[in-house]
Amino acid sequence: MRWVFDLDDLLYGPGRTTCDAFDACLRTWTVERGLFISHEYDVRMAELKNAHRTRYAAIALCQGFDLPFDECIGEIVDTMILDRLALARWALPDDIRCLPGEKVVLSNSPEPFAQRMVRLLGLEHVFSSVHGITPEYPDMKPSPAAYDRVDAPDRQLVMVEDTEENLRVPHERGWRTILVSKNPPTGTSPWIHHYVKTVADIRYLSI
Repeated sequence: MRWVFDLDDLLYGPGRTTCDAFDACLRTWTVERGLFISHEYDVRMAELKNAHRTRYAAIALCQGFDLPFDECIGEIVDTMILDRLALARWALPDDIRCLPGEKVVLSNSPEPFAQRMVRLLGLEHVFSSVHGITPEYPDMKPSPAAYDRVDAPDRQLVMVEDTEENLRVPHERGWRTILVSKNPPTGTSPWIHHYVKTVADIRYLSI
């Protein structure tokens, strides 16, 4: 069995805090290196996204200027001082470790950022791998291609998410799906097989 966990707003929160911090640091990093002039940043970044057919600024920047993705994102993440963002840990190692089988992360965040967050949360020994957005794998959930990196047709897979729509493709592929949210699913959502309020509650489900 392979458990596939989302990251932002599932294992920690609020995710918007880190997204905003990353965007601000990306802008500062870009301007400080003379890649963009500050007042042209939004226009130039929009042009890069369009040219490289991505909605992700970090990928557009690295592809547009032929920059090493991991190195650049690592530098930007290091400026964020993640441990000072007052994030709440919403999952403890034992909440995940007790589940039978392999556990991996599939995030819509840049992969170096996702890997750093997992370490900061003290979960690096719980997950066998952490996957995020890279130039080679630019697709974001709920795009079907985003799930290819963790799919394993010969194994039972379980997708754990806080976003309902991100569970639709896993359901169509025959995975089991779990929505973790303070609020029950909206309407009739046949692609949501289980609903719990916290990650710690997953251990009590019959998958």
